[in-house]
Amino acid sequence: QPAAFISVTAVSLIAQLMLVASFMAPLIRLAGLNERPAPGVVRVPFGPDQLRFIAGLILSIGALAIVMSPMAVTFLYVNSYVAEALQKIYASFPDADSLHTLTLVEGRDVLIERGRLWAYLIALPVAAAAPFFLALWGVFFLHFKGKNIGREGAENPVLRAVSTLFGAGLICAVIFALLLFLDNSLGEALGFGVLLSVFIVLFYYFQTRLIAYPGVAVCRGSMAIGPSFGASRGWNIARLLLASIFLSILLSLVQYVINVFVLGQWLASTVNAIYMSLDAYFKVLSGGETAPWVLPTFISIWNFIKILINIFWTFFSYGVLAGLWGRLYREALAVNMGVPHPPKAA
Repeated sequence: QPAAFISVTAVSLIAQLMLVASFMAPLIRLAGLNERPAPGVVRVPFGPDQLRFIAGLILSIGALAIVMSPMAVTFLYVNSYVAEALQKIYASFPDADSLHTLTLVEGRDVLIERGRLWAYLIALPVAAAAPFFLALWGVFFLHFKGKNIGREGAENPVLRAVSTLFGAGLICAVIFALLLFLDNSLGEALGFGVLLSVFIVLFYYFQTRLIAYPGVAVCRGSMAIGPSFGASRGWNIARLLLASIFLSILLSLVQYVINVFVLGQWLASTVNAIYMSLDAYFKVLSGGETAPWVLPTFISIWNFIKILINIFWTFFSYGVLAGLWGRLYREALAVNMGVPHPPKAA
């Protein structure tokens, strides 16, 4: 029942988003404005702040998708063209004196024999990446202009053009080297590595520029997107990118440790020892018979504990993200208006 499945999934996602927004918006305002949420044991408010949080998330993700879609489509088409050329089957006549001797060969072998494989694996992807690299260079040229990096007075546009071109190329080269280290197969398809490197740099640039938008929208009470760029203006973009990468790695690493070591080994061995002791106790009471309810009960309790611990860790992660969005609002306020940061939340 695909229609019912899609309907239930959509309603579930909407309900989850509303519930998350109900506590994320007040937490963001607490971190950014030192505005304490209303008291109460269980509160599920939903109003303008929650709507702005949801709209900010959707618009930032949508804007990123729109900006990156041309390059994604280009990558898919280039990949399909190359795959078609390499997998195409050709008829080969190895014996020049006999048209009856026929073998089938793949396009890759034909291109290797003709010395044209490089045109598909290097030249075509690099040519496709060239306009996007020029766009990346233009983005860097505009981003690192004097007023954005705190440089007063006249500046040399030629020097800025050369330095941003070198910087964009260096970043793409580092990403390419990392991709080559992770996947040796790119050693042959160097052009795809170049195309993918430019895609990654563009993606993270625009993602970092948009990351503050939900928090700024909630704290300012406005959906204007311009003020959110202040948090990543100039060299702040490097700080924000490194902080977000570090935060993602740290949260993922802690969750891995919780599930693999804490729950998977340390607590699991303790629970298993308790289960075996209880099972042996009931065997003694019942003359060697295993109580049928012991194992299902322990399985249920153990799964409940694992779910509960992961839920609490999820709450902690949401709190960290709310704190980040609140801090980004304070950074944007300081950059855009030149005002000092509001007092930090207690």
